[in-house]
Amino acid sequence: MIPVLAESAAHYGTDPNEIARAGAIGQILHMMGPTSAPLWVLLGLVRTELGDFHRHALRWGIPVSLAYVPFAVVTGAISVT
Repeated sequence: MIPVLAESAAHYGTDPNEIARAGAIGQILHMMGPTSAPLWVLLGLVRTELGDFHRHALRWGIPVSLAYVPFAVVTGAISVT
């Protein structure tokens, strides 16, 4: 998906590296989604339910993802124009 988005963003003057960095920020929450196969393996190994996992993991995942955005802007990893 990232190559498609990078190609589309290039038409608007956005560097493909910025798209890749922005995509990496979203991976934190993406890997907690119900379509992630490794998550189901993990849940089976620790014998817990998806809802219990989300109650705990999203408490940390959302603030960390939101903290990455201003950090990436301040360090110049992504630009806001």
